Amino acid sequence: MLFLFLGVLPPMPALSGESVCVDGGVELDLLHGEVLFYVKANDDITSFFNVTWAVPPNYENQAPVLIDVRNDTSAGVLGWGVINDTNPPNKVLKFLISPLRKGEQVSIHFDYFVFVKNKRYEDLPDYVKIPAESELPDDTKIWLASTKAIQSDNILIKLKAYTLRCKSDDLTELAEKIVKYTSSPKTLRLMFWYLACLLFPGERSPWVKYLDAVSSLFFGGSCTGRANLGAALFRANGVPAKNIIVTPVFAGKDFWFDAHYICEYYCPDYGWVSAETTLGITPYEPKNYIILRVNYPEDENLAGNGNDYYGGCEPWFWTDNANAKVWWRPREGSGTRGWFEKEIITNPDRANLAFNLTQNVYELHVRCMGMNLSGEDLLHFSSAISAQKNAIECFKQSDIAGYLNNMTIAYNEYREIVMLSDNP
Repeated sequence: MLFLFLGVLPPMPALSGESVCVDGGVELDLLHGEVLFYVKANDDITSFFNVTWAVPPNYENQAPVLIDVRNDTSAGVLGWGVINDTNPPNKVLKFLISPLRKGEQVSIHFDYFVFVKNKRYEDLPDYVKIPAESELPDDTKIWLASTKAIQSDNILIKLKAYTLRCKSDDLTELAEKIVKYTSSPKTLRLMFWYLACLLFPGERSPWVKYLDAVSSLFFGGSCTGRANLGAALFRANGVPAKNIIVTPVFAGKDFWFDAHYICEYYCPDYGWVSAETTLGITPYEPKNYIILRVNYPEDENLAGNGNDYYGGCEPWFWTDNANAKVWWRPREGSGTRGWFEKEIITNPDRANLAFNLTQNVYELHVRCMGMNLSGEDLLHFSSAISAQKNAIECFKQSDIAGYLNNMTIAYNEYREIVMLSDNP
């Protein structure tokens, strides 16, 4: 946890089964994320309440295969379902929890499997002109805003953004400079950050503070602060940039943590490009992480800055009862972890078919998870889940045909439920 929280990461090992794409082949990767956390009552909770956790959405090169809530989840968790969050493409897994006595707790344990059509960015131009705002698509301009956590209009942020750009109009060069700066060692500033957090810990939250862009400019801070700072430096140069919450997979099963933050910047006539602001890598291949949440300006304003409740950290979980404490201990084997399962190289047509089919199955999967099913519908749901799990095993065995066959079965089973619910 400390590695990711402080923005100091262990050496990145080679992924098992990693290979180079042959000409005309497309790399498909299966990634696995696991979450285990606890909900404890700080005082008597006399009514039902909800705990909500961000889960992978369909996004760019990512298509989730399955969300699987494990059987060791406490009996006090009465039910769960996936719903669309306020802003696309975000989705959240919402748990309904029974009343708890003071000191009582429940555990929540689930997995997510994600299919990635990897991208190595070979087609990213060596030179891209930094765009004028008028040249940007309208749907990207919201990520130019200056917010409480990403203060791109702050004079100090603007000054640093100007010095990094250094009269160049090359966006590719600017991106390299930004991630190099955000990832650079800041030992002295990190000491000041610790001191500030000890002296001004905040009244409502145990989270470490000062993770907004301006604070990170001074202190360095964690991966969160570095992603906020990176996004601010892009925006101050007129480049739309998003802060993204992810599960990284390179550290493997032995590495439990909280959550990790990177950012993406918009490249004209190309699209969104990942920027790993802690490791200092851009572009960053999609197979290295599972996207959990795309932050919007309202998330950044909620995160605040300095000694606010969140201190600049955009949240990825919520509870609607103030007496419910959500907690985990990475050193004891709880929190979040992710790892790489398998890589397959296949032809473009089959890769696109598998990717599109997976995205469609996932939308049906999460829709049906929120239904109160019984009888024939429940049988269809169980059959679909079994087919998805079989598809995962086929992928692990490099059997792409078996993967496609089982995902097709899952699609048809879910469609039976949806057609019945749409036509009562």
